[in-house]
Amino acid sequence: PEVGVPNVPEQCDSEDGLLDGQGVFDTGNLNTELLAGQTNMELNYFLIDGAGNETDLGTSLPNPFNTSTVTVLARILNPDNPTCIVEEYITFQVNENPVFELPEEQVYCTNLGSDTIYVTTPSATYNYSWTRDNNGVDEPMNQFSQNLVINQGGVYTVTATNPTTGCTTSKTISVSESELALLDYDDITVYDLTGDGTNRIEIQTGVDNLGIGDYEFAFNDGSFQDSPVFDDVEPGIHKISVKDKNGCGIAEIMVSVIGYKYFFTPNSDGINDTWQVLGISEQFQAKSLIYIFDRHGRLLTQIATNGEGWDGTYNGSALPADDYWFRVNLEDGRSFTGNFSLIR
Repeated sequence: PEVGVPNVPEQCDSEDGLLDGQGVFDTGNLNTELLAGQTNMELNYFLIDGAGNETDLGTSLPNPFNTSTVTVLARILNPDNPTCIVEEYITFQVNENPVFELPEEQVYCTNLGSDTIYVTTPSATYNYSWTRDNNGVDEPMNQFSQNLVINQGGVYTVTATNPTTGCTTSKTISVSESELALLDYDDITVYDLTGDGTNRIEIQTGVDNLGIGDYEFAFNDGSFQDSPVFDDVEPGIHKISVKDKNGCGIAEIMVSVIGYKYFFTPNSDGINDTWQVLGISEQFQAKSLIYIFDRHGRLLTQIATNGEGWDGTYNGSALPADDYWFRVNLEDGRSFTGNFSLIR
């Protein structure tokens, strides 16, 4: 007998959809190719292991033939002349598809301008191509490097190709968008001078206010919290911090809460030596007017908004311990009056 040369193309591991080292081979024409038109011949297949041992596989191979890389012996015998035998060793070669790591999810911070999707730990040198899902259509990206620079969110797919074998692996990553909080004074409401002695700061958290991120909030470098409300805030100038939980940064803003001290002790010990309206400065309510009177309504002084305040003197002389009155016309149009104690 004679033996034909079979056509057994190499296969890729990925063609059966699993990364298990198994390939899928079409053996439908294998018998015909080996017999090359000969009739009345006996054809048997034998699996050859690493030690050269043979395992009888029968007169034909399964179709499709699912296997890892193996060598199969095809033996053709002429029954009219049993000593006349020909053999053909057939290698079913399964090539490994590319192996690499790609995270399933990533966050793109729009405030950073661009970001990079990283393909890590490739097991060889591959060729890469990238696509982005555009309403169900894979839109090619004009980048062919291992890592992809992006400037928007979306669903991205990378295909790595082994240039020697042509085997490919594709993986997909979903990139969501987030951003640094777009924090400004229009996003903040301060409830001060409420009449009951309590002050509150509220931060408006809508997408039209802060942005598309997932945010948490801190007061004067304290711990971050999910609530955008701070209660029982002392009068003064405070720092509000808004942090994007996705790592896109922290936005900060200074906030004024108007109030005043109920007493002061001008004894030169460095503690409560002056009286001032709290929450005013060169940055906040700088054009406000502050007047101080004695109990008889006599104007004692007008104090500047950018100074330390009143030191308890009148024309250079220390005034006695007593209650004193004040009137404040804030730059924002609000006015209020009250009294405080000078304690010596």
